[in-house]
Amino acid sequence: MYDAFGPASLDFIPYDGACGDFLITTSDSDALRSRLSALGAEAMVRNGHTVYTWNLPRGQHILSGTGIFDGRFAIGPAVLDRFPEKPGVGMFNLLSFWPDKTSVRTDICAHHSLYYGNGIVTNRLHLAAIAVGRLDQRGAFANAAFNSVICHQLSTIATPVEGVSVLLGGEEVEVTDTVTVHRRDEVFPGPPTDDKGTPQTLTPEEYHALVEKGAEEIIANVQAILDSGRPVTCDISGGRDSRIVLAAVVALRRMKDVVFNTKVTPNKLGDIDVAIATGLVKEFGGSYHPTPETIGWDVGTPQDRLLKRRSHFFGTYHFFPKSQLNSVHAIGGVKGVRMLGGAGEIYRDVFQKFLQVTDRRQPFDHPTLRRHLMAREAWEDVPDIITAAMPLYTATFDHLPGATLSQKVDSHYFFFRNSYHYGIKMPKIGNAEDINPGVSVSLLKAARGLPPEVKATGRVVFDITRALCEKLAYVQYDKPWEVDFTQSDYHRPSQYDGKVLEFPAAPELLQQRAEAANFSVKRPQNPQIDFKAICWQMFTENFDRLRAQESELSLYASDKLYELGKTAWENMDGDKAGINRTGSFASRMQAFNDFLTVMKD
Repeated sequence: MYDAFGPASLDFIPYDGACGDFLITTSDSDALRSRLSALGAEAMVRNGHTVYTWNLPRGQHILSGTGIFDGRFAIGPAVLDRFPEKPGVGMFNLLSFWPDKTSVRTDICAHHSLYYGNGIVTNRLHLAAIAVGRLDQRGAFANAAFNSVICHQLSTIATPVEGVSVLLGGEEVEVTDTVTVHRRDEVFPGPPTDDKGTPQTLTPEEYHALVEKGAEEIIANVQAILDSGRPVTCDISGGRDSRIVLAAVVALRRMKDVVFNTKVTPNKLGDIDVAIATGLVKEFGGSYHPTPETIGWDVGTPQDRLLKRRSHFFGTYHFFPKSQLNSVHAIGGVKGVRMLGGAGEIYRDVFQKFLQVTDRRQPFDHPTLRRHLMAREAWEDVPDIITAAMPLYTATFDHLPGATLSQKVDSHYFFFRNSYHYGIKMPKIGNAEDINPGVSVSLLKAARGLPPEVKATGRVVFDITRALCEKLAYVQYDKPWEVDFTQSDYHRPSQYDGKVLEFPAAPELLQQRAEAANFSVKRPQNPQIDFKAICWQMFTENFDRLRAQESELSLYASDKLYELGKTAWENMDGDKAGINRTGSFASRMQAFNDFLTVMKD
């Protein structure tokens, strides 16, 4: 009997919180309308297409998610009073109904994902699978078969749903009786070129002009959030990326307008995080309280959360932390905003290290891509899977901007890992909505215009922090920089050069936060769960079910994979809430079974 902490069937579970769901189709039918209506959809028939929505209001410009529009911060589901001239950062989809068409766009990073093709547009891959009903085996293998960091989320433009693709950041969809995609913004620009199209590097003056413009963009983002009238929480750690957001708050002199939050992790790095973060908050006059008022609790079960995870992610995300099973969530009196540092990685090299790209000037070609992908995961023992997957990887990398392999890998990180890992995952009823205000197109231009060896050092993150608040760039980090930034033509001298500033830790600030917790209703206890046992149950029961399926996907349920999963489980620390190899294997097994549950092979 298949259980795996949830039934074999998979119901569609709509988003809640700031998000709604939609599916637009140019091929409506009585059968599709009957099925989607049974799932709670409202239908709107337009010229040549039908729009199905869940938890979205009616109006001309409908917002799902959160974002900044023409300098104003907004939380959905909502109707905007006008079409924004400058939709900025956030995690949103914007549906606009015009007399002759319907248009859909995302934020510049596609942190609220969109999918299109086969006559549909939707923000949920689960809905695409229900509407299309046919599985693309190559897409399944390419996006769910490999336990590599590059595959912790969808990693090719083609998805496991036949004919359905990922809409990349900066692209927009228009629907009439057909679906048309066009590029709206160059959100991830390539390196500058001369009149003949030859790539050039920025001069130090050109580079710093872009950094200063990027600082203005980030300040404008943070100011829009702080001026929204909503309670604002700002995450701060000892790391580099949250430091950028803190620097913007300091630059605006609005430390009193935010409440800080530091995640307490019981390990050595967590101790360093708390020491650095509390020292920074105290030094610059911030506070960890008062916390937003909580007027109630949304209480479910771990089983409910796992079923919601399967529907919301539906094969798109394979990072499985314990926190995804938390079943008690606060309900705020006033919906607040949580500013995160989830942007700094787009300005420096990340995947290059994982894929062993040491020559950052190496030209891109297909054999090189295959070699580097295989260096990360032993694919040679599953030739049928790699044969199926590689054409989708090469097609994706061909489409991405960049001439060198390093530039292509950068592009892939931006359009996939950045989109899914820092974007909307499991929206919930809560007291705050997340946003990453450190996203800046000018900084992306600055990073892409540096010599690759300079960009790889993390220079852009250091310089943007310094442009916002010079002192903060020189305060110690949980992981020290591996380079001396002064030894570069791109460095501007500073009074702090050669110094690492340290402020005394102030852990008592966290205690004050606990004492000031603003709960008008007592918090229920999360049920105790054995996360290690759950991961093993998910892995083994999905493994057995997949092996028994009459599908080519059952190739994935190999003896070798079982032994890898078993070894990972035996070595797993069940108390850790973060990434774990067993959970990653289990998530992929679950994804394959869910594909076969919802779609025809």
